Amino acid sequence: MLAKQDLAGLLQFLKSRWTAEQIVDLLKSRHCDARKVAALALGRVGGACCLGPLSEQLKDPDPVVNEMAEHALWSIWFRSGNCQANHQLAKGAQAMERQDLTEAIAHFTRAIEIDPKFAEAYNQRAIAHYLQEQFDDSIADCQRTVGRAWGIVTPTKGASARR
Repeated sequence: MLAKQDLAGLLQFLKSRWTAEQIVDLLKSRHCDARKVAALALGRVGGACCLGPLSEQLKDPDPVVNEMAEHALWSIWFRSGNCQANHQLAKGAQAMERQDLTEAIAHFTRAIEIDPKFAEAYNQRAIAHYLQEQFDDSIADCQRTVGRAWGIVTPTKGASARR
């Protein structure tokens, strides 16, 4: 499946035969290729429970394992909201690529309104605010990101910041 670049087939295979916990165990393998495949697989099927073990792979001596782990982390973060919020995040990311920061912020805000616990939506909005030199808004969203990523949500001002 990897040779054919059949990611949909790989995803189906992984979900039908392996649990995320079993794949996480492969991250501990002494074989570098096993760690690479595990990081790739977790990027497709892993969830929040995989973030810690994947983060450890950022220190792996093999730079390809580091890169695969980083991509897996981003993949998990980007799909960690509900379906509608993930869709808004993707639309916001597309707007960012076009450098339409106002539209990007609108999409990220909608993602937050749909799923107020979606840390990556706050993170992406923080980046967009920073690029618009709206530094206070960026810092506030960075704080919200960290709070949600660690499960520590503190009261903040504004409707989009509520839990």
